[in-house]
Amino acid sequence: MELNSFFINKLGSDFTCTSHSHDYWEILYVAGSSGYVKIGAEIFPFADGDVVVHSPNTFHICYNRAPSDHYCMGLSGLDLNDLRDAVFAATPELRRLFERIIEETVTRRPRYRSFIELLAQEAGLSIMRYLVEDRGNSTTEVGAASVRAVIDKHYREKIDLNFLSDQVLLSKDYLRHKFKNEYGMSPIQYIIIKRVEEAKKLLRTTALPVKAISFECGFEDEYYFSRAFRKTCGLSPLQFRQQS
Repeated sequence: MELNSFFINKLGSDFTCTSHSHDYWEILYVAGSSGYVKIGAEIFPFADGDVVVHSPNTFHICYNRAPSDHYCMGLSGLDLNDLRDAVFAATPELRRLFERIIEETVTRRPRYRSFIELLAQEAGLSIMRYLVEDRGNSTTEVGAASVRAVIDKHYREKIDLNFLSDQVLLSKDYLRHKFKNEYGMSPIQYIIIKRVEEAKKLLRTTALPVKAISFECGFEDEYYFSRAFRKTCGLSPLQFRQQS
């Protein structure tokens, strides 16, 4: 296992990075805000204190909701077979490891590079252990994952908490709490993000009018669509189309 990079990204409100990839595994520790990362065609919401794993050579985009720090670590090697694209809440052990890496990066005491490499390897092993064990769990997060799957399938339709509750057989309060804990945002916020991401695809690849795209992606009102799009992306739908 080899440490390719470690750096700290200090991000502002409503920050969106351009689509990019790396030739190594990128592991982020998120401190301070929620948002989402789009890896390939999938959207993964994240929250303060989460770990985000990107696979090599996979294009991804990160949206950050409020000022925060992203601690970015790059790993490569043949012994990383148990890694996979994922977002999960950092364990206390992982938080301590990232805090120690950050301390070594900031203080730069003698041999700090060697310490960072050792700590990064330990963090990589801890993440792989977590992901392997997570595959075998009956998992207490089935409720949140089920809600997300329903949204991904039905985002074009009229969705509210009553609809989601009926689909996954969970109470509205429970599924809202479960989803917020797992993904750092409410189900309704995720619906809007999902719809906006699909709208961006149509704005880039078709000549459909904005009104038609808004209805195609589940927005009942063109003006509400434009407001939600601007709030999420910082641009109007037409400005986004022109830049794309």
